[in-house]
Amino acid sequence: LTLETVKLYINNKNIKLNLIIASLINERLDWIFFLIRNNRITIETTSEDILILCTGYRSYLDFISKDILKQLSYISDDTFCPIIVHRCIFHPNLPNLSFIGMYRGSFWLIIELQSRCVASIFSGLISISSISLQKLGIDMEHHIGDQQPRPQFPHNDYIGIVNDLEKEIYFKKSSKNLNDIVISTQYRINEPDKLIINKINSICEEENNGKFIGGVVFDSLHESKWKFERTLKGKPSDGIVNGQAEFYFSQQNELIYKEQGKLILSSKQSLDITQKYIYIYDNNNDLITVYFVDNNNNKPCYIFHKIYFQSKQSSNIRWIANSQHLCSQDNYFISYLFIFNEIYLRQFQITYTVK
Repeated sequence: LTLETVKLYINNKNIKLNLIIASLINERLDWIFFLIRNNRITIETTSEDILILCTGYRSYLDFISKDILKQLSYISDDTFCPIIVHRCIFHPNLPNLSFIGMYRGSFWLIIELQSRCVASIFSGLISISSISLQKLGIDMEHHIGDQQPRPQFPHNDYIGIVNDLEKEIYFKKSSKNLNDIVISTQYRINEPDKLIINKINSICEEENNGKFIGGVVFDSLHESKWKFERTLKGKPSDGIVNGQAEFYFSQQNELIYKEQGKLILSSKQSLDITQKYIYIYDNNNDLITVYFVDNNNNKPCYIFHKIYFQSKQSSNIRWIANSQHLCSQDNYFISYLFIFNEIYLRQFQITYTVK
């Protein structure tokens, strides 16, 4: 489900949390949990709703002899790193034993490549890694298991694991995917599925032309606070504004932008300023529209401008958008610059040119 807010009431007296420290949850109808998701839908719930914590599977290797389990550093209650083996597959002291699918993740490609690796080694097509390299892998697994606090997944470098296994079995993935991404169909023994490759290339081309970036920007602005500096040039006077701005949730796909600051004119005169806009996101068209605000009810009254994103620039972290607004005899030309740090919006700039 993609939810903005889900209210979950716990009223079952005998729910036990399967955590590091198990505890009993008593009946408390006033306990409310919020799950933040991408869209802004609220689902009404009832007092019979129960929160279930899914803590994953536990490994069961008791059918293996205790001597072998000791070498594997096996801990049955450890859902994070129950065994310590090189690449989650081999142990240097147990050359005839291998594990597949024990890396704790949900990606079938890794399990498929692990299977090919084991089959290739046991059939003699390729050689197993050297003892020294396997011992380095064992040391790394011990380090992963000893992390405090522990991350959500022990092996969260999906692309790194895939690349390592690819090299291990001397497999060369298909180059028909024109974009720098990893998808399972590239690693098929036979040719990749052409329909999937074409679809992925088409989606990536749309993304390079600005599709989807509107939603990314809108979500990044949600419940965010900013320091801003604005430079004014022109009539009736030049000046500089410094202040605080924030975007806060109003209703589904709607953010209220509010800024407060101090304007220092070139004459050194100081004025307090405040301003509000409403940003509304159209999910179907991936379009952000900025509205003026009716201060009587904090509702949008009429359109200021729409934000149209341009094709991706040479840098993957910078996106440019443009717009225009006619106000009486003044024509506003509006330019946006959004700068990302990976998936997070780090800085944005708005330039108004009035003619």
